[in-house]
Amino acid sequence: MQRPEHNKCSEGGAEMEPLWSQEKLAMYWGYSVHTLESWRTLGIGPKFISLIGAIRYRVKEIHEFEALIQQEQSKRKENFNDRRFKSRLSSRKE
Repeated sequence: MQRPEHNKCSEGGAEMEPLWSQEKLAMYWGYSVHTLESWRTLGIGPKFISLIGAIRYRVKEIHEFEALIQQEQSKRKENFNDRRFKSRLSSRKE
């Protein structure tokens, strides 16, 4: 799966970061648009912008959310492995 593009669009000399629609993000992540809508109501997922009823995501926010999820998964894995190691040690002492 390719990461979202980091290229910035230029219009009138000002740089604008590209925005993704919820359909594009849903396709990229392999989730339904309905799932993204549900997440937004629950406060889950990347920050978004509502432009006259159209939901858009900044590519930067998508990257940051993915990084946060990866960090959380790494922490859970470390904690899980630490608990398994400790339980093995305690079972050997008995």
